[in-house]
Amino acid sequence: MKRDRLHFMKLTFIVHYPNSGELDPLYVVEVLLRCSKESLKNSATEAAKPAKSDEKGEMQEVQKRFPDGVPLLDPIDDMGIQDQGLKKVIQKVEAFEHRMYSHPLHNDPNLETVYTLCEKKAQSSEMPKLTEQLAGPLRQMQECAKRIAKVSAEAKLEIDEETYLSSFKPHLMDVVYTWATGATFAHICKMTDVFEGSIIRCMRRLEELLRQMCQAAKAIGNTELENKFSEGITKIKRDIVFAASLYL
Repeated sequence: MKRDRLHFMKLTFIVHYPNSGELDPLYVVEVLLRCSKESLKNSATEAAKPAKSDEKGEMQEVQKRFPDGVPLLDPIDDMGIQDQGLKKVIQKVEAFEHRMYSHPLHNDPNLETVYTLCEKKAQSSEMPKLTEQLAGPLRQMQECAKRIAKVSAEAKLEIDEETYLSSFKPHLMDVVYTWATGATFAHICKMTDVFEGSIIRCMRRLEELLRQMCQAAKAIGNTELENKFSEGITKIKRDIVFAASLYL
């Protein structure tokens, strides 16, 4: 959020005011004004040449109003949004920003470098070397995915086989399997460069998927399959990964 906000603020200052007495050209740039609190009436097309001199005067008036640059709009004070839910969200954002800006790292000269490294780690796509015990089921799943893509194409459903297959990301298979066999959280964190929070979110989503699969198996009357999914939930749902007080 911080980077996006700073990026937007930088963009507002890229369009800088000309120096006093400097001859500055005027250009027509089409933008969306749905979120604008105030606007100046101007010509819609480049063809309206005579109006440009008037527009230049209006731009100079904007400069007088905002000598330090165009400010960001406040959703409540400027845009008039009265939704109570939004007000609560804004209060939380302000509290979080206060914590973020008061953190020692905020003014650290190496912040950009540290952020880039953390971002790279969060997007890690390192594929672990799977044992045959895990590689076998992965191949079976990929074969099933190919059949699904083929049947979908035959049924005139738009689907790109390569894109569909690449949507299955087995990068944490060994991590989840090791966790299911009883390993500690500290141990599985050492197995990958993926962030701890990402590991936790992955396993929580897996647990949600398994619960849905249990319901599907029950609906078709396959008790054996339902019990397998239930056993999978039992094996992964434990310890810090599913701690009720854990903030994600």
